[in-house]
Amino acid sequence: MEAFLRSLPARRIAVVLCVLAAVGVVGGYGVAMRARPKPAHISLASPSATSSGHLIFVHVAGSVRHPGLYELHEGARVNDAVLTAGGAADDADLDALNLAAKVKDGDKVLVPAKSGGAGAQAAPSSSEGALINLNTATADQLETLPGVGPSTAQKIIAYRTDHGGFRTVDDLQNVPGIGPRKLDQIRPHVTV
Repeated sequence: MEAFLRSLPARRIAVVLCVLAAVGVVGGYGVAMRARPKPAHISLASPSATSSGHLIFVHVAGSVRHPGLYELHEGARVNDAVLTAGGAADDADLDALNLAAKVKDGDKVLVPAKSGGAGAQAAPSSSEGALINLNTATADQLETLPGVGPSTAQKIIAYRTDHGGFRTVDDLQNVPGIGPRKLDQIRPHVTV
């Protein structure tokens, strides 16, 4: 090798050494970039949530891309929960929700499907013996319940819109005009 290098002019040796040095630098950079840790995708970010550091758990279900249990920052809103679950599905009826409502630890955010949309399921009427889902029923379906007329049906729909849906049947007591007695009449016919 030494004889070979002596036979080359000094200028060619310098060029060969520069090329070898450049290849070494580029190769070393490539190795260093592959060894660098990758940033992790964190689903906790919530644009409107406060940065208090307190985390809450929220169950996001219905017409979202990735239903499930998610951690959000305290102060997150229904919209943040939907976005964290991958966003609304194509058949989602976001107008049925109050996207600005704050979620609390343990909340369930149920995103209903538009009636007639792909994957939309109408709640059966109580006359068929099946339970009516308070979170998906239409006003007409709610009116089939004992003691529920057009006015009360609209109040039930307004409550679920304002509060992101019903978490339990007992939440019906929060609807104006539904007291313990009326709740006892309705309870056997509904579900959430």
